[in-house]
Amino acid sequence: MEDSEFWSIIEECKKKDYLGDEQSHYKDAQDRLEKLSDLELKEFAAKLLFFENKACHWDVWASAYIINGGCSDDMFMDFRRGLIFQGKKIFEATLADVDSLSELNPEIAESLCEYELFSYLPLKIYESRSGNNPEEFECYLDDYQDNANFEYSDSDPAGEAWGDDSELVERFPKLANKYQFSDS
Repeated sequence: MEDSEFWSIIEECKKKDYLGDEQSHYKDAQDRLEKLSDLELKEFAAKLLFFENKACHWDVWASAYIINGGCSDDMFMDFRRGLIFQGKKIFEATLADVDSLSELNPEIAESLCEYELFSYLPLKIYESRSGNNPEEFECYLDDYQDNANFEYSDSDPAGEAWGDDSELVERFPKLANKYQFSDS
């Protein structure tokens, strides 16, 4: 699956501006992904992993930390999925400058950590189809990860880690101001 096709599907999953209503967004995404073939579901899941890895950066983690007043490694994974499901424009703007998230509606930004179920959606759909083997799906993703040579892992994000809250306020002033994040 080409990147452009992946992003087109993501846009089709967004029937409206969800304003933090990730449950409605999930249902719309499920409706769209159910139209994919088994191979397309596998390819979609692989692309989702690819873009999650691409967003595995200390600055992106810092944005989730500021927006939510803290962010565990699990929340960071969910945040990246939520970011992807906002669409290519927001995703790429965030990777270029995480302070751009200060322009996103706060209800949406604060709900990005609620997107855990979205990563399981392709597998859930695949499993629900009679006769489909979930191990085959998972093997496909394992092989994809092995061949993709991902540069980063959740335990070793790209970029420079931050030291303390005062550094976050200094590095990301727009986000810190919008979410009233301070070093005190």
